[in-house]
Amino acid sequence: MIHKVSKTVAGNGTHLIGSVLRGKILAVKTVADSSITNNWDIALTGATTGIPILTDTAIANNATEWFHPRALASKVADGSAATDAFVEIPVVEEALQAVVANAGTSGEITITVIYDTEQ
Repeated sequence: MIHKVSKTVAGNGTHLIGSVLRGKILAVKTVADSSITNNWDIALTGATTGIPILTDTAIANNATEWFHPRALASKVADGSAATDAFVEIPVVEEALQAVVANAGTSGEITITVIYDTEQ
């Protein structure tokens, strides 16, 4: 089943999104209001595990952006690193941590995470 969780944050800082998410990340939407005058940065990870989900810099100010994060498969059958296989990113019973930088101290950014709980 597809779910979404959103959090509106004010400027720079570290913010938690959701509390007990369980599933695979499908998409992330960010909406910056007109008070965000700089191109800003985001790093989204699992709050407990630290699993990397999304890192982007210089996101356009005062814009709506969509991301579809995927992880590079780290190993293939012979144990070497994969170079062309990507997988959805799982989270298991944890909040997500969003670190926002270069957005200034005023203005709001809404971060929405869409995830699938059916495995």
